[in-house]
Formats: sequence, C-alpha cells, structure tokens
Amino acid sequence: VIKGAGQLPAGAAADRRLPCGAGAWSYVVVGLGLCSASLACFSLLVALDEPPAPLPPANETAPSGEEGRAERPPLSGAAVGAAAGLTSLLGLGTALAYANLQACAAPLVPPHRSSSAIGAVRCVRDLGYAVGGVALGAV
Repeated sequence: VIKGAGQLPAGAAADRRLPCGAGAWSYVVVGLGLCSASLACFSLLVALDEPPAPLPPANETAPSGEEGRAERPPLSGAAVGAAAGLTSLLGLGTALAYANLQACAAPLVPPHRSSSAIGAVRCVRDLGYAVGGVALGAV
C-alpha cells in the first residue's frame, strides 16, 4: 500500500530539482538505502527475537520428513509490531527508488532508444527476482 501510494508523490518530487541539487538519482540512492536497512533489520529481528526450540531428544521420533529440524516459535508481539514498521519502511524505500530508477535511465540514451533503456532496467530488475530467489534458496 505504501509503495503504491508513494510512487506518484516520489516521482513528482524527483521531477522538481531541489535547491540543493538533489534530483531523481538522490531519491534512488535514498530509496535503495531504506530497502537495504529494512531488510537487514528484518534479519536481525528474526535472529534476536527468540532462540529456536531445542531439537527433540534422540529417543523420540520426529514426524516424517522433519528429522533434525527445530521448530521455531512464533514471533513475539513486539517483534510483529516492529515487522509492521519495517514493512512500511521497505514500502517507502521501494516507492522512492522504483519509478525514479526508470526515469534516470531514459535521458542517458538518445530519445529513440529511451523505451529500450527503460525495458532493459525492468529486465535486469526482473532477472534479479529470479536469480535472487534461486541464490537465496541455495544458501
């Protein structure tokens, strides 16, 4: 919701160059920084909330397919609230970076190639979704 509602104002703000010289690239850098920080905080939140439950004793049998896996208890109420705030931060960062990144690519090429530049940006972004998911699964 925040990403969808924030893209239009973020794009309009980036179109107006601020007196300090900050333009669309500045919004991309800040947006990607917010996304990175929120994802790092998500990792810390899950790691620091509660330790995983201990493994079952050797004489007890685990259900089929779950041998050797510890079941993680649900997040605490405070952690769920923090996760909601981090989700909002992630949405804000995405709103700042997404449309502005495409807007930054278009003027770097001749006008008749701008649609190809925007398409290349979107292709690389979509490829990152696929490669990132596979890489994360391999870890």
